[in-house]
Amino acid sequence: ALRTVAAGLRADLPSEWDVCEMLSANNQKGGSMSSSVRLVATVPLPAESVLPMQRLIDYAFIRKTTRDRRGHELPLRLEVSEVIGVRNAAQWCEYSQARANIARHECQLDTESLVPEVRTAMVDDALTKDFLGPLDEQARERWLFHGTTAQAVQGITAKDFRIDLAGSHRGALYGRGVYFAECSSKADEYAEESSDG
Repeated sequence: ALRTVAAGLRADLPSEWDVCEMLSANNQKGGSMSSSVRLVATVPLPAESVLPMQRLIDYAFIRKTTRDRRGHELPLRLEVSEVIGVRNAAQWCEYSQARANIARHECQLDTESLVPEVRTAMVDDALTKDFLGPLDEQARERWLFHGTTAQAVQGITAKDFRIDLAGSHRGALYGRGVYFAECSSKADEYAEESSDG
């Protein structure tokens, strides 16, 4: 039964996702194939993924203090110690649909490219580009950063971005929504060091 369900899902998800493993994990957590199935997995990526992520973090780091740092010292650098992939089938499908809608809309508008370009799109490092994979230029897809607490990361990983919690950590200057930054240093202003560092 798992293989039949997995085959149906595989077409909509990235090829490297192991849908059978995700379904098995759901069953081990007490889920059943007849009840609502949440396909979410956290996957530690190989050690080789640290270097390309470090290069992206370094490239997108601007050594500038803003009021959002709230008096905390600006680090010289952010260091990537581990890369963990979060694979959430429902969010991926929703994102893919939104991306396709944006691409369709952009084609109809015949608009110019982003000026200035988002910082992460300007990284000129083959290793990083290869690791991150291609982006949908028609949808103006870009890599961005989200700074939050370690506890919120666990919640986002297990239950998605929750708009009803928007602004509960540091406010919502531009209204309710999920905030992202093109600079790793800006996202760091909203992150908090966990008790284990």
